[in-house]
Amino acid sequence: MKTDIQSIPLREGGREAERRRAAMRRQLETIFGAVVTALETGRADACIDERRPDRDPPPSLGRGPAARPATA
Repeated sequence: MKTDIQSIPLREGGREAERRRAAMRRQLETIFGAVVTALETGRADACIDERRPDRDPPPSLGRGPAARPATA
């Protein structure tokens, strides 16, 4: 089942199409509401950056696959 609003044809009418659009709209409002709340309360780092320092160092440290030279 397609999950984005753009996948619901504009010509599609009736109650089923409206129900699907309303459900998707509610999901998006929930997601964006959570992001805005996290930003306003200062918890954005916990929501956005789920990196574990011991396992996934930030790319700026020069470690990890992106920092290794390519070998032939």
